[in-house]
Amino acid sequence: MRAKSTNLFELIKSLSVQEHRYFTKYLKEHRLKYVDELEKLFNLIKGQKEYDEKAVKLGLKGTYISKFFPQYKSQLQDLVQRSLINYHKDASIEADIHHLLHVETILRQKNLYDQCSKVLRQARDKAFKYEHHLLEVEILKRQILLLGELFPKDYNEVLNKLISEKNAVLLKLQSESEYRDLNQRMFFLIRKTNNLRNDALEQELDELIGNPILKNENDAFNFWSKVMFNYIHAQYYKLKKKHSVSIKYRKRIVELWQLYPHKVEENRRFYLEALFNLIGALHNVKSYEESKVWLKEAKKIGFKSEIEDAHAFEQAKLYELLIFMNTNSLEEALELVPEIDSGLKKFNTLIQNSYRLAIYHNICLTYFISDDHKSALKWVNRIIDIDKTEERQDIQDFSKILRLIIFYCLGKYDLIESQVRATKRLLKKNDRLYDLETTIIKYLPMLIVSNHNRTEEMEVLHSFKEELNNIEGGKNSALGMQETGLWVESKIRGITFRALLKELIEKEGKK
Repeated sequence: MRAKSTNLFELIKSLSVQEHRYFTKYLKEHRLKYVDELEKLFNLIKGQKEYDEKAVKLGLKGTYISKFFPQYKSQLQDLVQRSLINYHKDASIEADIHHLLHVETILRQKNLYDQCSKVLRQARDKAFKYEHHLLEVEILKRQILLLGELFPKDYNEVLNKLISEKNAVLLKLQSESEYRDLNQRMFFLIRKTNNLRNDALEQELDELIGNPILKNENDAFNFWSKVMFNYIHAQYYKLKKKHSVSIKYRKRIVELWQLYPHKVEENRRFYLEALFNLIGALHNVKSYEESKVWLKEAKKIGFKSEIEDAHAFEQAKLYELLIFMNTNSLEEALELVPEIDSGLKKFNTLIQNSYRLAIYHNICLTYFISDDHKSALKWVNRIIDIDKTEERQDIQDFSKILRLIIFYCLGKYDLIESQVRATKRLLKKNDRLYDLETTIIKYLPMLIVSNHNRTEEMEVLHSFKEELNNIEGGKNSALGMQETGLWVESKIRGITFRALLKELIEKEGKK
């Protein structure tokens, strides 16, 4: 049986409060037939948590549109899309340029060629300033065609100039396209994992960075190409664990944005992303004070849409949490959790899975470090229960291992045996059973057997620690390595995880 389309449901659920309000007004203004029934259909769908077409049809029982449901469902989707276009028509430079091109088309149909010429000049000035090269090519194409109608005395000279300018823009477009292709490859690589844990992945990364256009920033002809050049290098050195080099490229990206404030105005979200990427890089070298400075800069940015608010939320809260965790300010981190949980529910589908997973992971670790293992289990289960995704496989894999450790801390020994087998089987099946996972799976059952005898337990713990030390560094420096090592160390010394972390942070501060 053919599945019912959820496209309209997903579109309606994505609307912000302002977009919803605008749509209601838009619907009334169009004075359509059965407008009240269409609004009822809209509200029935909006009120559902999951799409249930039978319930929607039942709610429309007795109305005219219920007799032709597929037709009016399609009409409603078209109306919502049109209202969104109308609502956002002044929201970007790109929309402004498209509007000018639409005006030029109408003027050309009326043979008002001089006015066409003026409108195209306005459109091209905007396209040039904001480097919208595709639109710039379209504008130049129209200007060349318009020459045939205007036919000035210096026709050949103007034509040659326009052709030359069009070819120059096409070169920029080709160059930018090449950087975008490489940028996308790096983007998907980094979204899948934050660690290089196999040779194939490392080889893919090295082949990418070896591309000739990544040798010199001067080969990047425009703003976006320069940003992508530096982004690719920053991500490469991040994966290679050369964080100080990564920071250099992160700072260059922020510098590029600040050199072009009009681009920040048009693309606040991407500037914000550049700031948070820099904060993340500084976090990797424990520069928490400088991270706080850039976090304040990020919070100054105002946003025009719920999507931008969602991106600002997911990144700001992730790094606030990390800063608190790594400065042993666990009370502040725990106080942040209800606010984060509320925001995750508020923004819901607008939160990217990669950030959702990272936030869940860090909240789980905050509780784990605080020895609140019941709360830690709640948050690690959120990771495990999340819908299947290719993003942050490192977090998804380690969550299954971390849950085993949490079971041990809670004394749920009966669960560990079956879960160890299931976890080992799953990771092996997916070819992600690495040294860290193998070591933890090996020693947890041994700890259960030895925990009745402190001497035997200490022998197991010391062997556990020794094996962890042997796999540290290089591509085995995986997510969870540090936390597992500190947990084992705290067990050996008979102190809490938090006490050990505080001691290490104070020791680091004295260096």
